[in-house]
Amino acid sequence: MNSSRYGCSPQMRGRLGLMPHGLARWCSVVFAPGLLVLAVLTLSACSASGDRPQLHLSRASIATEGGGAMLDVDLHFQPSALQLEALEHGVPLVLDLQVGSGRGAPAASTQLGLRYFPLSRRYQLHTGTGGDRSFALRGYMLDALQRLHLPLPHDPCVGVGPCQVEVRLDYSRLPGALRLPALLRSEWRVPVARADVVHS
Repeated sequence: MNSSRYGCSPQMRGRLGLMPHGLARWCSVVFAPGLLVLAVLTLSACSASGDRPQLHLSRASIATEGGGAMLDVDLHFQPSALQLEALEHGVPLVLDLQVGSGRGAPAASTQLGLRYFPLSRRYQLHTGTGGDRSFALRGYMLDALQRLHLPLPHDPCVGVGPCQVEVRLDYSRLPGALRLPALLRSEWRVPVARADVVHS
């Protein structure tokens, strides 16, 4: 394959040469026009090593309000360097929250989306209910995860005994060019966070 045809710089071609043949061949495909940014991120995820992301819950409580419920959680999320690089290029990181007992009662779910908009240089925290919060600095957005007040469609913990909240990264929301690296590299694998829910 003529990599220069797809916009590969000599440096990028060199990085491809350092990878196993199968990965190099796959990664080179994403240099098609319009996918250059994702290609750079893919190369980084295929070849680089670094720290691992951290995700854990320190508190979770739920209260019934009207016909629904409100979930309060203190969530601590520290993306890896590669995930932060992806975020800075406009790739969203979406966290899926599931609340339930695991004993047959229907669970309740919501999502959190972390995103950066390079043109406006603003970070955005998006909740599954449509509420958005904007931040000038990435650290402010990550700090906001420690004080979340999220509406749920129903209270999944009523009359079922102990309940848990589970938080995980939704890999299906990543662009297609990043899904394979997310499965292969430890820098992309986010641990699942769980905590018992206090019902108030």
